[in-house]
Amino acid sequence: MRVSVGVDLHKGQFTVYWMSEDRSVGRFERYGTYASGFEKFERELRMYVGAGHRVEVAVESTGNTRYFKNRVERVGVKVRVINTLKFKVINESVKKTDRHDAQTIAEFLEKGMLPEARLCSEASEELRRLLNSRRVLVRTVVALKNQVHGLLLGYGIETRRGSLQSKKGRRRILTVLAEHGLAGQAVEPLLETIDIVGGEVKKLEKILAEKVRGDRMVELLMTIPGTGLITAATVRAYVDDIDRFISYKNFSSHAGL
Repeated sequence: MRVSVGVDLHKGQFTVYWMSEDRSVGRFERYGTYASGFEKFERELRMYVGAGHRVEVAVESTGNTRYFKNRVERVGVKVRVINTLKFKVINESVKKTDRHDAQTIAEFLEKGMLPEARLCSEASEELRRLLNSRRVLVRTVVALKNQVHGLLLGYGIETRRGSLQSKKGRRRILTVLAEHGLAGQAVEPLLETIDIVGGEVKKLEKILAEKVRGDRMVELLMTIPGTGLITAATVRAYVDDIDRFISYKNFSSHAGL
């Protein structure tokens, strides 16, 4: 007998609808996304598998879907990840509840009507995490520099855009403030923070360089004039496996061009 399991996954808990094809099973359960919650869910999966049932699980693509999928597939149960954007039945549902969503997923899973999403490889996902962390830090540096420029302008000191790019240039700002008889207590902590955050950006870039070392796609991309490590690593992370595209038109469509 086939058992279709619909999962509405959230950060702190997930709601599950267990449904058998003969409707002898049809029940809701809620589990926590902590160790004991996952273990309880996995025990129930093993119970159905051990009884000879063919079990399949379906879950929408969210931030913790990969972790959920990896845990469940270690039990020996296939997990189908739903393309949420294409699954309009839930997105546009008037009756929007966890129980309703879980049951709808189970019913569509049983009918084989779920639009599936493709999860990238774990290596590509790790690259994405590193790139996202770097982007957050770079934005922080830019915001700090803008704040410094604004403070200096308030002192009547106009600075060029690139004057804060190097440590030497940033230290020169304090010298200029001293020459104007200004203490610069408001500016100095910002400059020190720029140094610290900038150092973390460089650390991440070294890690990224190591992660993509020997990657043929990155090497080829970096032969294009104007394409550096970050651009090449970003393309690598979000394309994932270039062989999954049957033509350049297919790839262009994926990229939204």
